[in-house]
Amino acid sequence: MLTLDSSAVIPLHPTCYINKGGQTFELNNKIFKNFTQMDNYYTVELFDINDDGKLDMFLGSSKTLRVIPNINGDFDRSKAINFSVDSTLELMDLAFLDFNFDGKKDVLTISNKKGYNGYGLRLYLNTTNGFIEDTKSYFDLIDEEGKNAWIKWIRLFDYDKDGDIDVVADGLFGDLNGNKGRRIYWRNDSGKFKQVKL
Repeated sequence: MLTLDSSAVIPLHPTCYINKGGQTFELNNKIFKNFTQMDNYYTVELFDINDDGKLDMFLGSSKTLRVIPNINGDFDRSKAINFSVDSTLELMDLAFLDFNFDGKKDVLTISNKKGYNGYGLRLYLNTTNGFIEDTKSYFDLIDEEGKNAWIKWIRLFDYDKDGDIDVVADGLFGDLNGNKGRRIYWRNDSGKFKQVKL
């Protein structure tokens, strides 16, 4: 189990609790190497992005998104792949799906903007040249603003039950312009995503 715990570790890094069985967990932070910079992470996710059978670690925060490959069970920050991200966004959540059908999982992020008065949706395609942001090729509406409006999580599932994967805003706070129902999702139309407000 990985968690974010900025109060217990200096320099800041996730914390790891090893399952010892019998509903007991033991703190073990030896798996984190070279975390010497004072990053401030908002989210941590584990996902096998390179299909090697090992979970890699994604860390996101303000102006930062990086993936740290799992090397023999350790996460070495000096080996991190850093994404080129929008500096106005603070990353809240990530999801993974092969958006361009090339056999590699891509990274979708949801972030708050303007001090939790809007959101930004970003898609990073997993290419041979690294992770390339290409949101507008797949989504019609990627940014909105509103009073205290932000999205806590992003989910991928067949919301409209038509047989394909949609993108769903989960934990939508505040008021977005024109959003009377306080629920939104991006409907999958043959691989392109159109926002629907409910």
